[in-house]
Amino acid sequence: GLRGTFYCRVLDAMPTNYVNFKGAADLRMRLICATLGGRALRIDDIRVNDQNPGVRDYEASLLRLLDKLTNGMKVEINETGTTLKYKPGIVTGGRRISHDCGTARAIGYFLEVVIPICLFAKKPVDLTLTGITNDETDVSVDTIRTVTLPMIKRQFGVDDGLALTIVKRGVAPGGGGEVNIKLPIAKELKNVDWTDEGMVKRVRGVAFTLRVSPQTGNRLVDASRGVLNDFLPDVYIFTDHHPGDAKNGQRNKTSPGFGLSLVAETTSGCLLSVDCASTSGSAAREAGHSIFQPVDENSGSSSDEDSDDYSQESGSDDDDEEEEDDEGSDEDEEMEEQDDDEEKDEEEMDSDEDDPAAAEEAERERRREEKEKRREHRAEFKARMERAKGGVMVPEDLGKTITEALVAEIARGGVCDSTHQPLVLLLMAIGPDMLTKARLGPLTPRAIQTLRIIKAVLGVTFNLEEQPQTGTVMCMTVGAGIKNIARRAT
Repeated sequence: GLRGTFYCRVLDAMPTNYVNFKGAADLRMRLICATLGGRALRIDDIRVNDQNPGVRDYEASLLRLLDKLTNGMKVEINETGTTLKYKPGIVTGGRRISHDCGTARAIGYFLEVVIPICLFAKKPVDLTLTGITNDETDVSVDTIRTVTLPMIKRQFGVDDGLALTIVKRGVAPGGGGEVNIKLPIAKELKNVDWTDEGMVKRVRGVAFTLRVSPQTGNRLVDASRGVLNDFLPDVYIFTDHHPGDAKNGQRNKTSPGFGLSLVAETTSGCLLSVDCASTSGSAAREAGHSIFQPVDENSGSSSDEDSDDYSQESGSDDDDEEEEDDEGSDEDEEMEEQDDDEEKDEEEMDSDEDDPAAAEEAERERRREEKEKRREHRAEFKARMERAKGGVMVPEDLGKTITEALVAEIARGGVCDSTHQPLVLLLMAIGPDMLTKARLGPLTPRAIQTLRIIKAVLGVTFNLEEQPQTGTVMCMTVGAGIKNIARRAT
């Protein structure tokens, strides 16, 4: 009645305590923490120095998707789009919800927000998303199906009912893919003690082809197995061919493309993944993508780009390419100098002994062969990158590059790959108010930014201990104890 109306007006008139941020980086993690923690956000200076300032279309689409999943959400954006105010609502969830993700970002960009938020919804979620299923920028739907959902089920105690179905595939620039995801609701997450990495026992993968020759998938598989068979025998990569949608004359609207998603499973149940796709709309950005860079330079997976730089990726100048070539040549020279120094040291060690043994001679020969292999590998990698700048990578180059990226992920260590580091840290922070710990590989820049956002919004801090023997980082924290009040305790 009148008393209830007056109470609502008083609440609306109360000043809002905003958590303030600047810049457009990591908008998704800010929205997730604000929604789960019930905190209001204010983000200023969104791409103020960009030629096209303000909120991007795909970010506005993400806000519209959150509006469909919640009740009572309020968003205010100024005229220039450079300031955003966000007041979260109650996550309601529900069935028969559909959303068009557009063609600017892939479906994985949106699913990384939907999954952690909808675990705390009032009702189970049945969501259908349309758009791009595989590209080189965001995590693919294959990785979410084979790695993200099983990880949440095994390690964080979410009930059965997690399922993702790929109805149709779609690649840039045309899109046209369709994905259905079903998410149950959880009372609270399980306490995590996740420190055993284990040893890699098998590798599985999916090579998809869309409106190209089915033989392309076999070429991807052969190139990938050529690298993996040197390490372990249990390798199986499925091929998934889609001829395109030929109904009602829609065949010409489906963009062609192909890609590969690999998953390494360890003896302790950890899953490490790498994926990428080569499409006609992505050739300009492939050469600069994180998958195609050496491990030391932020060798995260595809979802590291959540910042202003995305709008400038496609417009790389020739000067930048020349600088990259110069840097690459400098690195090659440094590596060759190191190899030469190693060879001189070996010769000096041998000269100190009057009568070198045959075993030492064999060891010296083996090291020379390894040095020659390293030089050949660097030259081949550089040639691959040169071919990628001219257009779409051929299947052999793409398969070999992605497989080498998987081997690099395994070498990094940790219980999850670099793509899933932010999600693991987030689920630890919103877990029960008990000590939780997980062993991660070297933290990526996005994971570090996630820690800062969690501290600012949720007030949860982590204790990080570097493990010099393994090169990993032990992350420990006491969770915020977020519970789903809509789920009964029984």
